[in-house]
Amino acid sequence: MAKEEKHGMSLKSPGVIVGIITLIVAIVGTYVAYDIGQTQIDIMRNDKTNTDNPTTPPVKDGDNQTPISKSSGLVLKPETHTVKILPDAQDPLCDETNGCINPQTLKIRVGDTVRWENDVVDSYTITGGDAKSGPNRTFSSGLINDTYSFEFIKEGEYPYFDMNHPWVSGMIIAEP
Repeated sequence: MAKEEKHGMSLKSPGVIVGIITLIVAIVGTYVAYDIGQTQIDIMRNDKTNTDNPTTPPVKDGDNQTPISKSSGLVLKPETHTVKILPDAQDPLCDETNGCINPQTLKIRVGDTVRWENDVVDSYTITGGDAKSGPNRTFSSGLINDTYSFEFIKEGEYPYFDMNHPWVSGMIIAEP
């Protein structure tokens, strides 16, 4: 009796198994990428729109300012604000003349970034907290010779100081 030969591929063949695995990986990867994208969109909508006030602060577009309403669903673009460490910051009396940093108090929106610039020869730190109570672990730059940036993602008042020059201090106020 002659053996019957089967032509075609069996489900156990390596090519079919590799093909099925590839298809499963592609489907799962597409779903995960879509889910991550949706989560990022939801986070941007929740964190960067003002839900307490129907009209959010204006978006700056060159010299034009257009208020965005809560109902429009548009997201405000985060801004970067600069705080400069001034040359007199090495002098312990600079806080009496507002000569340590500029601006000393800065109001921003939640989601904005503050960049501290150090154009002075000496190294400074930007540390959340105050000289009396010490660091509060909100943020800490370590020694900076150039710049340090921090994004404020929660509403609140954020005091900060320099651990090497404790008279150098300021306040960031993050509002919705």
